[in-house]
Amino acid sequence: MGIKSERHQISSEIFKQLVVASLYFSVAAVALKFASIEGNASLLWPSSGLALAVLVRFGVKYAAGIVIDAFIAGIYVGNPHLTSSIIALGNTLEPLLTLYIKVLPFSRTVMV
Repeated sequence: MGIKSERHQISSEIFKQLVVASLYFSVAAVALKFASIEGNASLLWPSSGLALAVLVRFGVKYAAGIVIDAFIAGIYVGNPHLTSSIIALGNTLEPLLTLYIKVLPFSRTVMV
């Protein structure tokens, strides 16, 4: 594997992370338009479903992008940094725990 191939692989991964990031943020922004408590709490959070689908399909390496985008979504609605951090952590742990508790025991492949 040459340097050019490694660069291509790294740029491909960065591109995928950015696509996931923009999708997560877009879905979160739409969901927050329907928020029930001052733009912070929504009865529906489709971003969790998107995050779970990404983790199932592409692996847990995309969890970093999810936590960053959940944090940015919190800042976008005007939450303080600490509040956004806690919400982002919860929004990331939810699909991760679902993945490990519900999905992986039935999967034949081991995710890296």
